[in-house]
Amino acid sequence: MDRLKNPTITFSKNWNNKLMCNSFSTFRLWEQRKYEYYLGHQSDIFDVILKKKFFRTAKLVRIETMDLRTAADLYSYLDANMTQSQFYELMKKMYSKKPEWKGWETKLIFLIFGEAGE
Repeated sequence: MDRLKNPTITFSKNWNNKLMCNSFSTFRLWEQRKYEYYLGHQSDIFDVILKKKFFRTAKLVRIETMDLRTAADLYSYLDANMTQSQFYELMKKMYSKKPEWKGWETKLIFLIFGEAGE
């Protein structure tokens, strides 16, 4: 991957083809350093990396925190095209070995990105 000039957000999969949309959301496991990183870059343009390759740019327009139960209840279909239980199992697979994992009470960072030109 070439040297990028913007902050980066990485994806291993384009869940629900959301990265093709003008705006998209993503969930990340809450960690203080990650949260502060995103807060420090709110309104910045990010390089979106998909499968270790540059995919597009996008502007970080909103940062929220919520627990996994709330995330699954409100956003599982929109964000990943999954049922609540499928979304829980995905998060469990990704994060259950991390000390921050608390089952349904796991705290997540919810990021919303928009078009870079906005």
